[in-house]
Amino acid sequence: MVPCERSTYGGYKVASVVCELRKTDGTLDTCTPRETALALIQRLESEFQLKIRSAFEAEFGIRDINSAKPLAHENKWASVTAMRLGSNVLMGLVQAMKDIDVRLDSLMSEFGSGQFEVTFDLVDGIKVIIEENS
Repeated sequence: MVPCERSTYGGYKVASVVCELRKTDGTLDTCTPRETALALIQRLESEFQLKIRSAFEAEFGIRDINSAKPLAHENKWASVTAMRLGSNVLMGLVQAMKDIDVRLDSLMSEFGSGQFEVTFDLVDGIKVIIEENS
């Protein structure tokens, strides 16, 4: 597990964690879905000269820290109203992601109150790349 402090935003420290599951003897657990996918990607590249491109999404909810009320209360998927009402917080999130070089493709509201989704730009493979700031 490699914790990596990224930024302080809104008074909270934010970190990224990338981990490989290991058995109690320290050897890599190759039965996990992630390790299986990595092995298949390597096989596709070595045997067929094919490369995988992938994009991921993250769904999350935002609530007011004092009232616990959902941000931009709407119960409609892809609500323009929710995006407008939450624009200050959401654009702050987009800027914070840009500041740590996380490239986003889209940001939209989801069905639940205060629920949103970001999709990330396409990358080669399924590896997460973290560059340390020195």
